[in-house]
Amino acid sequence: MMLTLAAGALAAAADLTPALRARLSAASPADRVLCWVGFSDKGAARGLPALPARAVERRRRAGRALGYGDLPVDPAYAAAVAAAGATVRYASAWLNAVSVSATPAALAAIARLPFVAEIDALPVYRTAVDRAAWLRSPGKQAPALDYGSAAEQIRLMRIDELHRMGYTGSGVRLAFLDSGFDREHEALQRARIVAERDFQRMVRPLDQYGDPDTTRWRPDSVTAYEQGQDTSRVQTWHGTGMLSIAGAYKAGSLIGSAYNADFILGKTEHVHSLTEADFQREEDWFVAGLEWAADTAGADIISSSLGYRQWRDSADYAYADMNGAAARCTRAADSAAARGVLVLNSMGNIGDAAVRNGRPDTCILAPADGQGVLAVGGVWPGSRAWAYPPVGTTGSGPAAGPAADSVRYGPDSVMIRRIKPDVSSSWQNYYAYNEPDPLTAPAPRAPRP
Repeated sequence: MMLTLAAGALAAAADLTPALRARLSAASPADRVLCWVGFSDKGAARGLPALPARAVERRRRAGRALGYGDLPVDPAYAAAVAAAGATVRYASAWLNAVSVSATPAALAAIARLPFVAEIDALPVYRTAVDRAAWLRSPGKQAPALDYGSAAEQIRLMRIDELHRMGYTGSGVRLAFLDSGFDREHEALQRARIVAERDFQRMVRPLDQYGDPDTTRWRPDSVTAYEQGQDTSRVQTWHGTGMLSIAGAYKAGSLIGSAYNADFILGKTEHVHSLTEADFQREEDWFVAGLEWAADTAGADIISSSLGYRQWRDSADYAYADMNGAAARCTRAADSAAARGVLVLNSMGNIGDAAVRNGRPDTCILAPADGQGVLAVGGVWPGSRAWAYPPVGTTGSGPAAGPAADSVRYGPDSVMIRRIKPDVSSSWQNYYAYNEPDPLTAPAPRAPRP
């Protein structure tokens, strides 16, 4: 009865998305639901944020001065949401929203606040990719060539020609949002890291702060494996590989495409373990990483190989939702692009089941559907053919577009205005491979006094 009353009160107040309604229908009164609370305005006028010189100059080049969308969330609005019983996890200036953890009753109170426009579920992602197959990686042995095993993927994009002309990434700040990074790898010893932050850092019960609240968010600067936080050293595997494709430098073994760049590292993807069915990727971590990389760390380019379409706790995105406006992660990525950042995102992976069933051409994943996002697909480096696994085989392949809003139907034809991907590179890459530990989780660390 309590849950019915709370849901009824919500329905009469702020706009609720279908995903949140579904989640509330399955929640108990004591459950804490993860949500985005969107505000109708920015509240009382306040000063614009002071940005680093690099971010100001990047915006100047893009013709995008600081404006209304950069004003921070009104602290009074966030305080009112917290006073209603929610724990505020993150406040996004770009989305004019706060990410919260709250009970249904607290959400009912929040929905009645006059400045709350919308409450949306913060979804939990599930992957269709067989992560155990990631263990089958090419070895570290490489022929004694300048680029080593990376020669074919470098030449596919004609990066070797750019290197000969002196374009090696020097003076460019390149940010990666991923699972974590092993900076001790032999191919990354030369990489210059200028900023890093762990956005998935959640306080553990009875930790060094003496605070039992596990929903409070205190990002730290450790993007490597952290015992007590990460289930396994697999946590840093994917991010290390992505960083190395651009930033590695080990002559005769592996040289990246932008090895002289300044790198910014954001740890936003939580890998539980290879024995579990899902990854849990929190959308607010991704949004926070975008805003921090652009407006605090001064990134010129933000690259991510994450993709969202299937949720394990709410309805999957339909193809119609891949329109550049439905997913909050897409809206945040477009916000970064509008502020002069070059945003690159993979089209996503399509797993074994989709391949066996005949993968559709409209399997693009958010945020690659963004208007301002440079979506990257995958081809075989030798033939340059689309990397679709042969029928009857297992494996995965790159997702394809187009974005849903680009398709227009005529009386006897179909017109596509926006092609996705925007560019394609090597689907199978050589990269820095940091050997993961066994699939069993390490023994938990004793809590600090």
